[in-house]
Amino acid sequence: MSASTTSTSTWSAETAKKCQDEESELQGTPNIPFSIFTSTSKYLITIMASVASLISPMSSNIYLTALNPIAEDLHVSDSKVNFTITTFMIFQGISPVFIATCSDAVGRRPAFLVCFTLYIAANIGLALQSNYGSLLGLRCLQSAGSSPTIALASAVAVDIAASKQRGSFLGVMLALQIIGPTVAPVAGGLLTSHLGWHAIFWFLSIAAVVLLIPMVLFFPETSRNVVHDGSTPPPWWNRSIKQMLCRNRHWKSPELSVNKETQLKNPLPILRVILTDPESLMILLIIGQSYSGIYSLMTTIPSLMYSTYGYNSEQIGYLFLAWSAGTVISTFTTGTYLDWVYRREARKMNLDPDTDMKDFPDFPIEKARLQFAIPVLAITGATIITYGWLLEYNYPVAFVYCFELIFGFWSSSVCQVGTTLLMDLHPGFPAAAGATVNLVRCLLGAGVTACALPLLHKIGKGWFHTFAGAVWVWCGIPMVWWVIRNGVQLRKRRDSKSA
Repeated sequence: MSASTTSTSTWSAETAKKCQDEESELQGTPNIPFSIFTSTSKYLITIMASVASLISPMSSNIYLTALNPIAEDLHVSDSKVNFTITTFMIFQGISPVFIATCSDAVGRRPAFLVCFTLYIAANIGLALQSNYGSLLGLRCLQSAGSSPTIALASAVAVDIAASKQRGSFLGVMLALQIIGPTVAPVAGGLLTSHLGWHAIFWFLSIAAVVLLIPMVLFFPETSRNVVHDGSTPPPWWNRSIKQMLCRNRHWKSPELSVNKETQLKNPLPILRVILTDPESLMILLIIGQSYSGIYSLMTTIPSLMYSTYGYNSEQIGYLFLAWSAGTVISTFTTGTYLDWVYRREARKMNLDPDTDMKDFPDFPIEKARLQFAIPVLAITGATIITYGWLLEYNYPVAFVYCFELIFGFWSSSVCQVGTTLLMDLHPGFPAAAGATVNLVRCLLGAGVTACALPLLHKIGKGWFHTFAGAVWVWCGIPMVWWVIRNGVQLRKRRDSKSA
C-alpha cells in the first residue's frame, strides 16, 4: 500500500471517529447543543439544500415524458433513447463519489457551486443540439452536475441534526426533493407538447439559475470538518454573501485557518470503508434493489400508457402526479414514524430518548430503523403485481392512477429508512455515505432499466410486473431480516476493530 493511500485511510478513519465522538459527547451533555444553529435555522438550511437538490430528480423525470417525441425527431429507436437514461444513471452513481465525498473535507458550498456550474453548461448545450451523439454525451454531463446534490443535501441534514432528529430532517429533505418528480413530468409533458422537447432544457437552465441565487446569497457552510458545530468560521472563499457582509456573532474566532481535515483528499478509501463493511453493504443493496425497481417501472410508463391507452406526452405527465403524490405523503409520515420508533426503543432500554445510540453499542438502531421495511416490502410487491395485471387486461385508467399512488407511498419508504440507517452508522462522512448510496442504487438501476423494456415486450405486462413484484419481496425481505438480526454484532465488531 502506498504512503498516500495509507495517509488517506488514516484521515478517513480519524475524521469519522472524531465526528462520532463529538456527536456522542455533545449529546451526552444536556447544556451543549449538537449545533449552534437554531431550530428555525436548521429547517431553513435543510429546505435550501433540498430545494437546490431538485435539479437531480427534475432532470431525470422531466425527460421521461419526452421519450417518444425524441425518438421520432432524432430517428432512433425507443431502446436507443432509453440508453440515454441508462448512461444518465451510470454518471448519477459515479459523480457523487468524487464531488459529494470531497465535500466532507472542503465543504458543502463549494461542491454545490461546482455542481450548478456543470449543470447549467450541460443544459444550454442540450437545448442547442439536434443529434443523438450530442444528446447522449451532454446528458452524461448533466447527470454529473446534478446527481451529487442529493448526497450533499443529505449530508447537510446530518451536519446539523443529531440522531434523534435525523428521521424528521431527512423526511423534510426527501419530501421537498419529491417536488421535482411531482412537477417535472407535468412540466415536461406541457413543454414537449406545446414548445418541443428542446424547451425542456431551456426550462432547466433557467430553473438552475433561480435556485442558485439564494445559495450564493444566504447558504452557510455546514460541514463539521470545516465549521464544527457552526462556531468556527469557514475560509473567506467559502462564505455566503451575507456572511461576507455581516460576521456571525457565534463565531469563536474571526480568522481561523483551515483545519488539516479540510484539505482535499482522495475519496476512494472512504468509500472502500463503507463498501467493505458487511452491514453497510447489505443496507446499500436494500436501497439499491428498491430504487432500481422503482426506476425500472417508471421508465416503462411512457411506452405502456401510449400503447395501452393512447396517451400523449402531456397526459403521461399527469399520470406521474399520482406516483409523486404518494411519495410526498410517504416522506412526511415515514420520517415522523422513524423518530417515534427511535424514542420508543430507547425507552424500552430505560434510556433517555435524547441519548445518542453511539453511547450504547447494544442499542438496536437497526431494528428501530428497519422493522417497518418488512411489511412495506410485502405490500409494495403485491401492489406491483396487481398494477401489472390491471394493465394487461386494460382496466379503466382510474385504477392505474390509484395503484400508482399506493406504489409511490410504499416504495419510497424503503429507500428512506435505509438511507437514514446508513447515515446513523457513518455520521463522520455523511456525504460519502450518500454518494455510496447513489453509486450502488444508480448502477443497479442502470442495469435494470436497460433490461426492463425489452423484457416487458417479451413476456407481457402482467408477467413482467409479477416478476418485478416477486423480486421486490423475495430479495428485499431476507436482506432486511439479516440486518436486523446481525446488525448489532456487526457494528460492535466494526467499532472494536476501529478502536
